[in-house]
Amino acid sequence: MSVRFELTGELARRIDVAVSDRARAVVALTGGPTVTLTLAGARFMRMAGGRLPPGADTGARIDGDAALGEQVMAKARS
Repeated sequence: MSVRFELTGELARRIDVAVSDRARAVVALTGGPTVTLTLAGARFMRMAGGRLPPGADTGARIDGDAALGEQVMAKARS
């Protein structure tokens, strides 16, 4: 299982995360991601830093495994 964050805007970059027993950022995924979450880099930073209220709209687009994408975003917002 894997998650790709595609960040847009001034903080544009790609962050790939491989998930086995624990999640870890990797340089590149083997194969395609299970889910891709595309959102503004500034919004991602606020979310990662705990600066978005729980349940706030992240504006993320989810491609791939929607259930996994929703789960990742819910955990990130809490």
